[in-house]
Amino acid sequence: MGQAHYYCHHRWSNGPPADTPKSEEEALARIDELYNSGVPWFSKETIRSALEQIQRQSAHGDQIVVKAVDGAMVEYDIKSGDIKTMRDTDGIEEEWILQRPAISYTCRASMRHHIFWRGFDKEVPNLSSIQIVHSCLIRRKDKHEPIDAFPRLPLEVARPDFDKHRQDWIETEMCKNLTKFLDSSAAHLEITKVVAVSLGCLSYLQNRDQDRLGRHAYQHALVLTLRDWLKKKNGVAKVPSYVQDPEYMDVDRALLAEHEVEVIEDPLAWLEMDDFSIVVSIASNVPTKEIITDVARPAVVIWNKVGDNDYDKRGEGSLTDPCSARVRALMEGYDCFDWGASDEHFGDVYMYVRRPKTLCQEST
Repeated sequence: MGQAHYYCHHRWSNGPPADTPKSEEEALARIDELYNSGVPWFSKETIRSALEQIQRQSAHGDQIVVKAVDGAMVEYDIKSGDIKTMRDTDGIEEEWILQRPAISYTCRASMRHHIFWRGFDKEVPNLSSIQIVHSCLIRRKDKHEPIDAFPRLPLEVARPDFDKHRQDWIETEMCKNLTKFLDSSAAHLEITKVVAVSLGCLSYLQNRDQDRLGRHAYQHALVLTLRDWLKKKNGVAKVPSYVQDPEYMDVDRALLAEHEVEVIEDPLAWLEMDDFSIVVSIASNVPTKEIITDVARPAVVIWNKVGDNDYDKRGEGSLTDPCSARVRALMEGYDCFDWGASDEHFGDVYMYVRRPKTLCQEST
């Protein structure tokens, strides 16, 4: 079946705070005021609290309470099992079957854009960086026919495909440059694990048909290279290695397990990240940069180049994983290395290695 997310109805637990914005201008100013004051947009405490409630309270009629960035408590109604009628882009009616709750993340820039797009409503909370949504299964309403939007390759096909791309990656100058820079700049750092997010899946049939599988395979092969480098550096036989992406299915889990890489569910990757991690995130569809900036100071970060545009203004478009003043401030404590990442397989991805004495108090 196809997959999507449906936002839960939400409200303040104890009514709107006294300083709740009364207009769009006030709301935008409040967002910037909170951000500039240093209030954490994301914290392990809030993420962990949301996860624990989801694990306990996922039945229809339950409520999950999450703290907004202004400190207000926001309630989300759980409607697992409900069916919502929607229309696709061709006007065909679909049924969205609400599944278990999940977490959605909104950075400062996206919070501003949400107000630009849908308008300001003083009757609902507008300052939530962590929201509760329902994952959905989708089917045709007229035929009750499942929509399989993500057909998968069988393991016996996905395995040799990945092995070939991994070998190709190992022979590239990119791979050689990466390990050379790691040897020269990161060998002195205490590193214990590899955590990667947003690398796509290895079994999506359409990726193979459209020659996109190589991109995802190279990115996962990069994780194995980092893991193997860390094994050698630390003189150990095994290094904890985790990947998180909503596209993973059973085939991906089985294939990656063969390479001693564990697929974990959101939000566990954010909770695993700490000052002793190598973190990888490529063209993320969630605000990875903002989340990491608030929760950790990884030893090594491999992600899209940090730029000067926050994409937070009306009319200029938005990004799911934008940069920000906080992200740039974090990167001032890192050295940047251009290891020649190809546009075809990675895009504008660079390696950032933390200089000494730049640890994060949040990493718990």
